[in-house]
Amino acid sequence: MRFLVIGAPEAGKSTVAKALASELGCECANTSDAIVRAEIDRRALLREYGIEIPEFVKARDRPYLIALGNVLTDANSSCLIDIAFSEGQIITGVRRLHEFESLEDDVIVIKVTRPGFDATDNYELMGVSAHIDIINNGTEADLLKAVEGISCGYR
Repeated sequence: MRFLVIGAPEAGKSTVAKALASELGCECANTSDAIVRAEIDRRALLREYGIEIPEFVKARDRPYLIALGNVLTDANSSCLIDIAFSEGQIITGVRRLHEFESLEDDVIVIKVTRPGFDATDNYELMGVSAHIDIINNGTEADLLKAVEGISCGYR
């Protein structure tokens, strides 16, 4: 069984993914980690040719990583999802609708929403339907209780 956890920034996606992975005894991964690995590999390849990336371009600069992620997913909409799923059964970090639409049918989608938080960073996915909806009212205990209920159904 594979899971995709979506939601706006600060909604609780990582908390849900890590707790569910712990409950099910599996790994979780983030598409951002796949982007970082692609960037590290690119820098290593350039270094072989004597080209150094300036220090002001950090491998973890959010705008840069988002742009790189967009380039990768525009070229192949499922590449980051495939890389992330190769490292874990539960992933987070999908932000674009065409990535979401490339999912295979066996993926259970969990959408985490947190009332009052701005969803502009994740706007493309806020209207999609999920198999499971979790509302984060601001307490980790509520999120963990919701995850406990999910894991019982998928053990």
